[in-house]
Amino acid sequence: MQLRLIFFILLLFTSKIAAAQPNNLYELDSIAFTALESNDADVEEKANALLEAGRRENASISVINALTILGIVNKNKGYYVTSVDFYNQALDVAQKANDSGRVSACYNNIGAVYQIQENFEKALDYFQKSLVIEEKLDNPLQRSIRLYNIGDMYREMDSLSLALSHFNNSLLIEKNYRNKEGIVYALLGISDVYLKLGKSTDARLSLEEIDRYYDGGDVEIDILYNIHYATLCREQGKYQKARTALRKARKISEENDFKIYLPDILEEEIAFSELANKQSKDKEKNGNTFDSKWLLTIVVVLALIGRIVARTIANRKNSKDDEKHKELQKQSDSDSDFILKNDAGKILLYLNVNRIIAFEANDNYVITYYLSDDNVLQKSMDRVSLKKVEELINQHDHFFRVHKSHIINKKFVHSIGGKSQAYKIKMSFVNSEVPVSRSFDISQISA
Repeated sequence: MQLRLIFFILLLFTSKIAAAQPNNLYELDSIAFTALESNDADVEEKANALLEAGRRENASISVINALTILGIVNKNKGYYVTSVDFYNQALDVAQKANDSGRVSACYNNIGAVYQIQENFEKALDYFQKSLVIEEKLDNPLQRSIRLYNIGDMYREMDSLSLALSHFNNSLLIEKNYRNKEGIVYALLGISDVYLKLGKSTDARLSLEEIDRYYDGGDVEIDILYNIHYATLCREQGKYQKARTALRKARKISEENDFKIYLPDILEEEIAFSELANKQSKDKEKNGNTFDSKWLLTIVVVLALIGRIVARTIANRKNSKDDEKHKELQKQSDSDSDFILKNDAGKILLYLNVNRIIAFEANDNYVITYYLSDDNVLQKSMDRVSLKKVEELINQHDHFFRVHKSHIINKKFVHSIGGKSQAYKIKMSFVNSEVPVSRSFDISQISA
């Protein structure tokens, strides 16, 4: 399992800050933050209202806070490109206002999104920039957050001793200030490292310590705790408790539209499936009668896993297009699955090919343009080469690499413009045009 983004800087107003702004802005700010903390469905609407008012009043703090809230909301939904865009807008405003605290917060939040995207070098750079600022500001609790996030990144990179060191340093600060939430997050990080090291007893003690500090009510903590507890129970052979915890984690994640931990839940579900298969083979090998109910359970689990979509969803925007594509989206044959994994075998993207519009290379990443179940354009940016994508997608004869940086789905071609030396393809649902290489035979997609 992978512990993802943990701390966000919710820059709540102090009385001093509130006094520097019109009352209506302070009220809008309070409403927006309350909506975020309560995970209200209309949090984006309230954040946009704050953003509009802040820009109208030229109030940088309100603008930064609104953009930060929008960044957090989109991050939680898995729309990482959009999230970083909002954070960068907030960073620009904070830098122009010479607001060091909020510059640090923006660095931290941007780094955390890059960490989710497994771009660890960029994540580390942003976290360290933020840590330097917090050390100058002499803000121990904010420094603890940065230490935690750096530790979390090291955990992702399997530098477990460094991860444990940073988590423990964070824990010391949080305990010194009796900050329960910070203590819980630090202990979650520590327990995850112990689970990776195979130290079940130490992991159990860390989780038990969490029970002493955690008062409940935090969606992210609830998800992480149940994932860790499921792993611990599975390793201890307490399978029923493990399954219950895992189901609880998935339910909380889906009910609260908190998608970033679905890949972690999927990994644990796969581990259960592999365990079930191993146990069934052991029974057959020993000549035991195989229980048909257990076989049915395995089949159901495998079927569920096959339907799980651990998507890394990025930027969402509304779009309209031809009715002919609606029927196309209904196709869902198992042969049409597109599964993109990184070098470590981790699932990055799981889609039906008939929903994929195009792929675009972007430095060391590939942006996938595809349609959601309700026909809304989505983008996913994943650290992988276009060549690897091409190798996977080549089995489907309606995909063509029309340019060194672009692969398109012929079924979504809206129109072809330009001349023979510089063709441009307009894709349905996507606003930008796709360039065509001179060496590409345009008749392959225009026929």
